[in-house]
Amino acid sequence: MATSSMATGRPLLLGLLDRLDRDIAHSRLPREIPHLRAERAVLLARLGDFERARQDLAFLRGLPESSTNPVLGAWMWLGEGVLDYFESLNQRARDRVLRARALAVSAKSQRIMALTSAWCAHFDYGVGDFPAMVRNLADAFHASAFDNHSALTRACVIVAVAYHCGGSEELAQPWYARARSHATREGDGVSLSSISYNLAALRIANTRLLEHFGVLDKVIAKRALLGVEASAQLDLTVHARALAPVSSIQRAQILCVLEEFSDALTLFDQHYDEAIAQGLARDEAQLQADRAWCLYRLGRGDEARDMVRSAQAALTWSTERDGKAVAHAQLARTCAALGLTDDVKTHAREAQVEYADYLAYTERLRANLAEAKLEALYPREPPASSASAPSR
Repeated sequence: MATSSMATGRPLLLGLLDRLDRDIAHSRLPREIPHLRAERAVLLARLGDFERARQDLAFLRGLPESSTNPVLGAWMWLGEGVLDYFESLNQRARDRVLRARALAVSAKSQRIMALTSAWCAHFDYGVGDFPAMVRNLADAFHASAFDNHSALTRACVIVAVAYHCGGSEELAQPWYARARSHATREGDGVSLSSISYNLAALRIANTRLLEHFGVLDKVIAKRALLGVEASAQLDLTVHARALAPVSSIQRAQILCVLEEFSDALTLFDQHYDEAIAQGLARDEAQLQADRAWCLYRLGRGDEARDMVRSAQAALTWSTERDGKAVAHAQLARTCAALGLTDDVKTHAREAQVEYADYLAYTERLRANLAEAKLEALYPREPPASSASAPSR
């Protein structure tokens, strides 16, 4: 498994924001400053510094050229979309990124075409549109020179996550390594944090599925917990705040698996509302089911029954396939312990239905990845003597 520079003890390169701040302050070309501020707005949104991101975007909206310069317009719409996404992890951001992509194509700017294509692939993956995902990944790779590190980081992360979700962490690892390499070259600490977060999240999801639909080795769960803790520590190192409550909820989920119910419930209680506000409403049923199980195991049966009812209500708006399968399975176990016989049968049956749907989903994902042959499309690093300086 590839490791980040933090894990190997080498100093972590975290220079992207500092470099953008410096270039904005000292640029001798006034026409460059709007593009630099747009790029900084995207980075600030990813860091969770939403107020500064909004300030940069407000500055750009006030410029006369914001409506006539398609490259600047593409950067602005990308910034708006990324800000919308990281503030609440919602899919409304997809429309803004699609608009950014359209402007980038009209401007024939390879750099922003590649980056917006990679972000479109990100959203395609989120809604399960795998044919569109691989098309946009192909476009991102075709439009990218090897030194377009921001676009290639984003695209490689999506490929890695897709392989990982499809059941092959082994195939994902080379793409995680490429993403880390590009992020390090760019000095993009928040992308290194994102890579760590996604790796941890998918290991947690796999742990939960094994817990309820397979055979769980507690070593796997402890490995997932270490991944969450490493991801949270990296967030602190790079000053990324966007997903901090989500990481705390992830830790609570694994502590629940490890039967450390008191610590898990404390984390759920402390961070649940903020995490839901940041986008975890899509998986609220699973989180409520976990809380119900913790309450039961801590001898708080009446509260557990109330939480079961809350989890059952949340099933109507939860959207994650694996999360719904796990929620039903967890509720079946809790209802059995509470003596809710009819509910046990319902949730046990629905758990199998949702799990089968999830398996079909991952099979479609694997088929699309196999057909795309993305390995052949990834741009290769030029010889050192002919490598160009990174372009902005």
